[in-house]
Amino acid sequence: MLATLALIREGCFEPTFRLVQTLRQDPEPLIHKALGWMLREIGRRDEPLMVAFLHRHLDELPRITVRHATERLAPTERARFVRGPPKVSPKPQWRASDPRAGDRQGRRPESGGPPALGDGSGLITRRGAPPAA
Repeated sequence: MLATLALIREGCFEPTFRLVQTLRQDPEPLIHKALGWMLREIGRRDEPLMVAFLHRHLDELPRITVRHATERLAPTERARFVRGPPKVSPKPQWRASDPRAGDRQGRRPESGGPPALGDGSGLITRRGAPPAA
């Protein structure tokens, strides 16, 4: 992939575009970064051509490739290509009325014992070392 940089500098972009299409499904993330880097270099010399390529192949390209390729674009132009982080469902939250929730110090209601972590003083110390005064 890096060997195409010399071709890009001479204005020959087609070999890089063919290589991007060939390597887009490679399992190695560093390859995806290199693809984005070479596309970004094409964009430095011919931005409309790179943008047109991204529009045609956006659904096929790895996310990291698109992020690297669009680094130098204007923020509004880049926002058209860069997808946000994957949607993740929020973790379920315990309610205070739930008997498993415990109180704010981490004590479980059934135990009534010390907090779940630490000694309750809010200080974190190494084992056996007294807190600094």
